[in-house]
Amino acid sequence: MLTAPVECPVCGKSHSSLGTRLGGALPAIACDKLTPVGTVRCFPLDNLAVIGAGLGVDQPRPRELTTAEKQNELVRKQQEIDRVEADKRIAEAAKEIDKKHAALVGKQAP
Repeated sequence: MLTAPVECPVCGKSHSSLGTRLGGALPAIACDKLTPVGTVRCFPLDNLAVIGAGLGVDQPRPRELTTAEKQNELVRKQQEIDRVEADKRIAEAAKEIDKKHAALVGKQAP
């Protein structure tokens, strides 16, 4: 949960709070200038903790998709393919109908 931006005492820029409290008291922000990732610096006078930004801190860890998620992705892609193919078929049919209509109108004109 991100909250209002807080000025970082490490780099001076504004960062969104992580919505986490360290030790139950200090609100935490993630700053990419604090290295290595996961390092914590506390600023008790500012009532703030700064955590080194990166994987597992403010970026989610990559994960393997479940079988159901993979199946849903395949279904979504197939639906997109079907939609594009249907649009092409409709456009071709419309051209054919317009062509036949123009030929009929041409024959009827005296």
